[in-house]
Amino acid sequence: MMTLPGIAMRSGRWPLVTFALAAIAGLVAVAPELQPHLVGARAAVAAGEAWRLVTAHFVHASSSHFAWDLAAFAVLGVLCERAGRTRFVACLCTSALLIPAGLWLWQPSLSSYCGLSGMDSALFALLVADVLRRAAAARQPGLVVAASLVAAGFVAKIGYEFTTASTVFVEAAGVPVPLAHVIGAVVGLLCGRAASAPGQRQRAGQ
Repeated sequence: MMTLPGIAMRSGRWPLVTFALAAIAGLVAVAPELQPHLVGARAAVAAGEAWRLVTAHFVHASSSHFAWDLAAFAVLGVLCERAGRTRFVACLCTSALLIPAGLWLWQPSLSSYCGLSGMDSALFALLVADVLRRAAAARQPGLVVAASLVAAGFVAKIGYEFTTASTVFVEAAGVPVPLAHVIGAVVGLLCGRAASAPGQRQRAGQ
């Protein structure tokens, strides 16, 4: 078993799910004729095209949007999947479903939605929760502080998006949807907590 600061990674485990999903996003990006049929358009979903709730995650509004989202997904996906594929897949599937459901219920004025950033937020929160848990168990206060500062920066980013209706990194190609990031982050934290205690107890008993 290989280790990075605060997170264990199983050697020899290829992040195949991450690669596959990144490839799907890349294929959608180079097939603009498909994108109108995949984006999360509220009217189309209401008309029965329910697949858009999931496929919307793989559509992006601009090349900058795609590049930032895919880069974050690739890095976070590799780290989280190699640390635990079952938890990683559970986090992705849950966020992929709950993000559009939450937007449908709590942001009815939103006519359409697209992008991987909500699932990126879920993976970010999952990773931070794992780092914090392992750092606390290993009594590494410096790493706890560092991870907490990174998490605070993420919260500040979401707050900026809520208050200014603009993005931090991505070249503006539409209105940001910070609610998607909040829902994703909550899913990631919950997945991290749900998977933490049993593994910690088992290691403690060895």
